[in-house]
This record gives sequence, structure tokens and C-alpha cells, in this order.
Amino acid sequence: MKERQLSPTQKITFAAMLLALSVIMTFIAKTIPMGAFYYLRFSLTPSLIIYTSLTLGPLYGAIVGLFSDLLPALAYPQGSYNFLISIVYILLGILPWCLAKLTKRFRSALHKPYAFYVALAIIFIIICSLFYGTELLDESFGANAVWAKPTILAVVFVLDIGLCVGLYFTNKYYQKRILENPDVPSPNETALIALVSEVVLMDVLKALAFFLWYNFLANETFPLSYWFVFSMLIMGSPVNILIIVFADSWMLIFTKRFIHAYGWASDKPGKKSKEKKKETKEIVLEESDDYDEKIEKRRRISWIIFFTVLILAMVACILVIKLI
Repeated sequence: MKERQLSPTQKITFAAMLLALSVIMTFIAKTIPMGAFYYLRFSLTPSLIIYTSLTLGPLYGAIVGLFSDLLPALAYPQGSYNFLISIVYILLGILPWCLAKLTKRFRSALHKPYAFYVALAIIFIIICSLFYGTELLDESFGANAVWAKPTILAVVFVLDIGLCVGLYFTNKYYQKRILENPDVPSPNETALIALVSEVVLMDVLKALAFFLWYNFLANETFPLSYWFVFSMLIMGSPVNILIIVFADSWMLIFTKRFIHAYGWASDKPGKKSKEKKKETKEIVLEESDDYDEKIEKRRRISWIIFFTVLILAMVACILVIKLI
């Protein structure tokens, strides 16, 4: 998005609000019991970090990503602090911005995201292979493996189908208003960004961060299989990708609609002309003052509407995660 529309003060304020939400979401994610699946997490924090990167840029994305992991880790300690995880979250605040710049170059090729659909199918196949081709998660499932594995696969399959259908209609809505949102990543672009960010950073690199920490860097090291951690993380990726795609796609549209379109409009009508008479100038100035008041009112209303929608969306997603 066009960052020049936002002043440094507005960026800092916006980033602080997103950081507060990210920290809250991280705390909530830590309270969700996962049983023997120690490394599995369903959280809204990655979607907020990615959203920050896409709206405010990589610097603010990296800052929000860093403190989204650091503050909960210090306030809610679970063993020693793993700084490698913070590095992963910093990268999560940088990579989406880079991918957004890249996807703009072949936006027409993403009009129909067949590659995204194929990637979802590959992830589903990988999960099936981990369940029935290996014994990595058998101990975590315990005696429930007989019914738990097919149930999880059925849920993942339904979520993937729902994601594909929802993405189609969301992108269709976006295409009808593409002239209003030319600088906003399309839902198909957001889906690709979410997929790459989730798999590369939150699955591959995060598993590597746990592996390196517990095997080489922690005070009390103990053998930990990389593939064991990876299998847990990849199992939760369909849910996380779904959350990121829909949360960020709609938040980006709302950002353009309620903030960039109304909150920081800078063009004022009624510019003074040297050829106009003094009476006309006075009328124009009065109209300009009235316009300033309207703009200021719109700024307040747009902030209230935007963050109300954002918070309600977060609450709805929390309820869905709890039910799942």
C-alpha cells in the first residue's frame, strides 16, 4: 500500500495498536490446551504481523513480529527464552512485504490461483504421509490414533475446500472494486503470501529453531527430532493459512475503505485563485474550514469503525479456534 499516505506518527500509532492485539492473541493462543502436541499452535498473531508488513512496511512488520514473541515470552515464561523463535517472527514481518512487491509483477497470472490450490493439495498429502507413512506422531495420538487421524484429515479436507470456495468469492468481490483498490494486494496474492509465509517460516524455519535450540543452545539440551516438530506444525498449517487469508484479505480492504479513503485525505477543494475576487476567496476559505471539520469527523469515525470491525473479527476467530 502507499505508505506515503501515512505520517510517521500515524504509522507508530497504528503499529502500536496492532502490536497490542498481537500480544493479546499470543497470550490467548498459549492458553489453548494442545495435549501431547506441544508445538502445535493456532493463533491470530501471524495474520496480524503479516497485515502490519503489508500495510506499514517491513520495518514496522519486523518490530511487531519481534515484540509479539518477546513480550509474551518474558511475561509468560515457559522454560528458557528461545531467541531463534523471535528471529522467525522478525522474518515474518519482512517476508510478506517482499512477496507483495514480487506478486505485483505477475498479478494477472494469479487471476486464477491454481498453484495455490495445488499447494494446498500437496500439504494435505504430506499430512497423510506423516500420519500413515511414519510413526512420528503415534505417541502423541496414543490410543486415539485410530479415529483421531481420519477425523483430523476430514477436518483439514473440509477446511481446504472451504478456503478455496471462500477465496474465489472474496477475490470476485475484490475484482469488482479493483479500480478502487489498485494498490491493495488481491485476495489471491494474499493467499500466496500466506501460504509461503506459513510453510517456509512458521513450519520449516520454526521447526528448525526448536531443533537447534533444544539440541545445541539450551542450558539443558535433550534430543529432539526436527521432523517430529515439523509434523506438528505442518498439521496446523491449513487452519493457520485459512485464518491469514481471510483475516488479512478483508482487513486490507477495510483499511483502504475506512482509513486510506477517508482517514487521511489530504486534497482540499476550493483552492484560492489569484483571479478570484476577495468575496469569492472568503467563501472558499469558509468552505475549506467546513471541509476540514468534515474530514476530521471522518477520521475519528473511520478509526472507530475500522478497529471495531478488526476486534470483532479477532473475537470471532478466537471462538472458531476454541471450537476447533
